Amino acid sequence: MSFGSEVVRRATRVAEAADHPYSLAAIRTMAGLLHVYRGEPEAALALLEPAHRVCEEMKFAGWVMLSASPLALADAATGRVA
Repeated sequence: MSFGSEVVRRATRVAEAADHPYSLAAIRTMAGLLHVYRGEPEAALALLEPAHRVCEEMKFAGWVMLSASPLALADAATGRVA
């Protein structure tokens, strides 16, 4: 397991225990971006799609924008077109 994966795992555990959607959305967005950089678009989509949806629903405007770009990259890498 890489250092990045370990940080994501720990941060997710803390955010879930706190029931903190903002932190979960941020963590999942950054974890999704990590998967995009690793060339793992399916793993990225599994995190980015729900994170982006939560950001939109909760009106986390900054994270909506930050999650959209890696989501689009992961979509493109899998051949999906919006």
